Amino acid sequence: MKNHEKYYLLCRKLSSFGIRSLTNWAARKEREWLQDMVPIRKEMIEIPGDETSRAFHAQTDKHIQTVGCLIRNYPYRFVHARTHTNYGVNGLGKEPIEEFKKMLLKLGLTPDDWPALVPHDELLVHLSKPAILNLPAKEIFPTLDKRECRGFTRCLGWTDEGAETKTVRDLIQFDPLNIAEEAPNISPRRFFESRKRFFIALRQDLVKKGFSSKDGKFFNWNPIAPAVKKAQRVLRKHSLTPSELLKFAQIAVAERWVI
Repeated sequence: MKNHEKYYLLCRKLSSFGIRSLTNWAARKEREWLQDMVPIRKEMIEIPGDETSRAFHAQTDKHIQTVGCLIRNYPYRFVHARTHTNYGVNGLGKEPIEEFKKMLLKLGLTPDDWPALVPHDELLVHLSKPAILNLPAKEIFPTLDKRECRGFTRCLGWTDEGAETKTVRDLIQFDPLNIAEEAPNISPRRFFESRKRFFIALRQDLVKKGFSSKDGKFFNWNPIAPAVKKAQRVLRKHSLTPSELLKFAQIAVAERWVI
């Protein structure tokens, strides 16, 4: 897609796609925005010039009428603010969102342009390596639960405040071979071991996208060889040939049945 084509697509109104639920949702967001703007306009009379501009833009960014605005407000997934479940944004259901995404894909938008175009648990599959590097780290944690996310944050050696700005580029500097012994209210090593399956899956997905030890310390850790030996010990009782033993052990490790 050429730059000017992308620009016009991002400026296109949501109501122009002919999806009734999406049109109604955009109209509802506009009403909410107009209600929010009433007190803001009154306050702007007393706000200095630069601050007035910032306040106005902060509100207009919430005025979701175009594709570009929607992407800025929901860059990675549609989630309900309270339940954190997908497809729960103010009653906008799964079907109209999926229909809208298919239209955008046909028009040439890619997951790199809008990660929410693909299933959230497949971001590492569909995004390019440069896009993955800039992906917020919290978007690939297996949960949105704040307490669980805090566990990942402290296991990785980050502060709770700093975690908000961390990306996959930062995450792959984590060294599983040299985990800190202590963190506030958590044992990083125990947390890592209890979530080892997640970290192995993450490593597998990133290696498939071309990541290696040149990209970060995370890839110096290689859990495959010891897991294969472990699987072979379990499989030896099944009278397999050496080649079959190795093959089945490798499959068990690749599927993370044995870690």
